[in-house]
Amino acid sequence: MDEKLRFVFEYERSEQTMRDLCSQFGISRETGYVVLRRYRESGAAGLLELNRAPERHPNQTAAKSPKRTVKLYRPT
Repeated sequence: MDEKLRFVFEYERSEQTMRDLCSQFGISRETGYVVLRRYRESGAAGLLELNRAPERHPNQTAAKSPKRTVKLYRPT
């Protein structure tokens, strides 16, 4: 987040073009504009990394099913 915040502050100083600033930070212009938009919409909180893990897995077995399956196939 520190690098993103520094990027935004450097951009706000208006001493460099977006292209030059993105080149200096080693990011694409598209990424630079995304960082800037998130900062303008949400402030510093918008620069935090987002969780990219899926919220659900369509083929995942239901939580109760494994216990039930083990009971069905385990000899007593």
